[in-house]
Amino acid sequence: MLGSVLGTLALSCILFVVQFTIEARRLRREARASKARRLRSKTDNEETKAPELPSSSTASAAKFFHTFLSHVWGTGQDQMRIVKQRLLEMIPDLSVFLDVDDLEEIGDLEGYIDRTSTVLIYCSKGYFTSKNCMRELVSSAAKQKPIIALIDPDASRGGMSLNEVKMQLVEADELYAKWAFNEKPGALRGEALYTHLFAHESIEWNRIGHFQDITMRLIAERLLGADAAGATYVDSEIVSKKLKPLPPPAATFHIYCSELNLGAAELMAEVADKRGFKLKVVEREAREDSRRRSSHTIAVEAIAKEFSSGKKRDELLLMTSNASRLGECSHMLLYLNGQTWTHGVASTALGKELMVAMDLGVDVLLAHEMPGVGGQDVRFGVEFGTFFSCADGTTPPELLARGIYSSIAVPLKSGPWREASMALMGMALGMSKDDVADANKDQDLLGIGESNQHRMREVFKAADMRRFATSSASKLKKASNKLQVMAAQSVSLSVASLTADAGSGGLELVSQGASSSMAAEAEHDDIYAAQRSFLATQSLMNDDFKV
Repeated sequence: MLGSVLGTLALSCILFVVQFTIEARRLRREARASKARRLRSKTDNEETKAPELPSSSTASAAKFFHTFLSHVWGTGQDQMRIVKQRLLEMIPDLSVFLDVDDLEEIGDLEGYIDRTSTVLIYCSKGYFTSKNCMRELVSSAAKQKPIIALIDPDASRGGMSLNEVKMQLVEADELYAKWAFNEKPGALRGEALYTHLFAHESIEWNRIGHFQDITMRLIAERLLGADAAGATYVDSEIVSKKLKPLPPPAATFHIYCSELNLGAAELMAEVADKRGFKLKVVEREAREDSRRRSSHTIAVEAIAKEFSSGKKRDELLLMTSNASRLGECSHMLLYLNGQTWTHGVASTALGKELMVAMDLGVDVLLAHEMPGVGGQDVRFGVEFGTFFSCADGTTPPELLARGIYSSIAVPLKSGPWREASMALMGMALGMSKDDVADANKDQDLLGIGESNQHRMREVFKAADMRRFATSSASKLKKASNKLQVMAAQSVSLSVASLTADAGSGGLELVSQGASSSMAAEAEHDDIYAAQRSFLATQSLMNDDFKV
């Protein structure tokens, strides 16, 4: 009897441990799933499901895939790993072929293509001179497989323009005989292969988190079919979130746009249009019959009247192009593109206006048109390094010495990514992002060295000081100032020559006193990584200390 009782107790304990372990695993899976950014339908907010794949005719039949990630290892392996991970995060039941995970026989590349619904081609340097990569492309074209052409605009990371892709495909004709492609039935070549590759609009690859969300959504919609185009969103995608209203300016105007900064006023008009603001522009001084009152008093009265006229406060975006009102603005916009510093006397005068704004304590809001597809050439999009190293268009040295680029540049893109840029501009102007998860949260520090990651994390820890701040205005101000100094010192950028990992440059963050210059070889996306880290810290300060 005693043995039976002890055996029963032991069995009960084992069953309890097993059940507890299973339940703990279930809870961990649910916790991970709750944090995952799923792809959802706009109509019912339900998670999207992967299309059904052909069933195997025999038990030994090979596996079928929704998509095949075709890339060259040298310049695409790391990016395709990200693509696969994010696709499976968005649509868990998707079947994605990645060679390092799924390739069992390299001689059967054509067989894998045959068992794939859609082929994704990552167009980067080295792809069109690789025999195995071209086997995958030629086989996809011969089998009339739908192709997603993924274009990387970042040449420093192996990206190629459409013209470069076309040129290399034409040059690859000479290698067809060497590769024995002439014997393949239906093998396209040269311009015919280029036409097939870009039969559908290409998609731009992006490393900045908010833009990458859109890129991944576009890829997923192609895999789901034509009916999915424009009908989905990614959890926490910034363009699917409703930002809180734009508050009234702390000063008289939200922003000053200099007439010397080509395109600045047009950008603010675009922001107002996309974000649903009513743009109110004050360009000249007060009327002649109001000379007895200061222009500031008249402006404040006019704005108060506008706010009391029944218009919602969040509909008004107050802008001026009058240089004499610069001190009455919360921000001065510096619109950065290929034209900013290339207009001689006008650019010099713009630099002097910026010096005045910095002397007055007016925040300089940087907005940068990045290179890319979909109209960025028209907007004169350039690499960020252009503003340091370009022979005709370098930033005035006195502005560099003052740390003009130590603040955050809002990245601007065209096409489907423009909407995200407009949302980021709204946030930079003061719209709250309380309901918007930061898509860059886990990516901000990836491009920075270990020592600098530690430094940025220290800034984030410092932001936790807000929990211990009292309601005393003086103590709040002291804590706020301390955080501002620490964050500013951590993101005063100086690029040093560090050992590059896998072909990417290193970024060295130094204190403001150590250096005020930036090397010409700085990579703009490394700078963005640091800037986005600073954005997270600054957001905490702005929200909690009301700086």
